[in-house]
Amino acid sequence: MTRSLLLNSTYQILEFTTQGLYSTDNAIFPFLFVTIVYGAISGVHASQSPIVARCIKNENDARHIFFGAMVLERLTALFWAAIAL
Repeated sequence: MTRSLLLNSTYQILEFTTQGLYSTDNAIFPFLFVTIVYGAISGVHASQSPIVARCIKNENDARHIFFGAMVLERLTALFWAAIAL
């Protein structure tokens, strides 16, 4: 898929449709899923930096900080996906 995206300049992402439930159609569902998942993974990596560990006073606070980072990264990813469409 990456090769076709780089080499084929006519590839277009279609608008939001339910036809993407089958693998033969090009729809937004796979791209939206990948965007959300990458946002969550990025949020986890952002929260694992040493600066976060030094700034929290208690380990119980880490759950709120890490979850907040993942949610914020997800929202950022969805925001940029919406702009791209």
